[in-house]
Amino acid sequence: MKLTKRLLGLLLCGLLLLCGLTACGEIEAKLPEYDPDTLDTTTITDLTEFLMGVPGDTAVATLDGVDITADELVYWLVAYCDSIKQSAYQSTGSLTIPWDADMGDGVMLETHIREGALELAVTQCMVSQMAEKDSIAMTTEQQDQVQQVLDSIAAEGQQIGATLDQYLELSIALDEELFRWNWECDFAYDTLTQSRFGGENAPTAEDILSWLEEEQGCYRVKHILINTQGITDAEKIKEKRTLAEDLLSQLLAAEDPIALFDELMHRYSEDPGLATSPDGYVAYPGQMVSEFETTAQALEVGTFSDVVTSDYGYHIILRLPLDVDTAQYEEDYVNAAMGQLVAGLVEQAELKTTKIYDEVDVKDLYERMTAYRTRFGQPPVEEEPAPAEGDSSVAE
Repeated sequence: MKLTKRLLGLLLCGLLLLCGLTACGEIEAKLPEYDPDTLDTTTITDLTEFLMGVPGDTAVATLDGVDITADELVYWLVAYCDSIKQSAYQSTGSLTIPWDADMGDGVMLETHIREGALELAVTQCMVSQMAEKDSIAMTTEQQDQVQQVLDSIAAEGQQIGATLDQYLELSIALDEELFRWNWECDFAYDTLTQSRFGGENAPTAEDILSWLEEEQGCYRVKHILINTQGITDAEKIKEKRTLAEDLLSQLLAAEDPIALFDELMHRYSEDPGLATSPDGYVAYPGQMVSEFETTAQALEVGTFSDVVTSDYGYHIILRLPLDVDTAQYEEDYVNAAMGQLVAGLVEQAELKTTKIYDEVDVKDLYERMTAYRTRFGQPPVEEEPAPAEGDSSVAE
């Protein structure tokens, strides 16, 4: 669903932030014992209770008095773990989640996931509250769209002998009711975004340019590159350096150094990207090598650098005005602005957590979910019958 991907993206970008958590409630979790190799999934009537030790409708937190249930938290915990597992597979080829990874400042991955899942659940709760305040509800067309998706999911589930709820639980740890609510929030988020940042409230080109420069750190540059990659001969490297310094001297002595910069760039630059980017590069933080980026960001628009050395060779960098087609960035701007708006409302709200949330074992929860997925549909393992009394035969 769009909102799941959108909120996970906002979380990873650091746009969601919770503060002022207050514990509440003293409910005790009672996790059922299980054997992952012999788990009988037909005995599980409440997946959340199997995963967390409490019924799915148990409040694990409240946001301005509105309950966030264990069902909702489980959904985000599983979604977050699935996302990390997929990322681990793409980067290392392993399906093992690195639970012992330190995420920085001594925060271990398990804590990072638990807190992140709560941020996502809280953000969705805020979206729901905003929609209720604005009297936003799904249209008939949207309801039909959700039903079509559910019909498609039900058909997939039938292929493995699963009901709709069973297949939803296997896939994303949701039942039908919560699935519909998630879609309702998804549609509401789009409507809220349009009402606040669309139409007469749409960002101007100046808004987007300012955001790109000041908040995203984007900048535009041209550069003359005298390439030294692959060169080991010290004399040749010295010649390259001498050429770069000579070009800089010409620019410093020129009456119109900007015009000369282009002339020298096209004559001498050994940048392989010059042919496709003759008007310069729009770069964002982390895109360029550090020596290049640090210098470029420190330049005033319309000025050029001294000779800058990097692993690529010798650069002379010219800072240019950020001249881009802002329409290409409008969606990114709006998504970021809406994310910041919701995050700001969350920060102002009163958030309380319960002992259930504080003590949830994320690793155990995901191992239980994995066992449930693995064992689903498999018959329970039957114990060997005890030998009849008086039977002393020994199997050969």
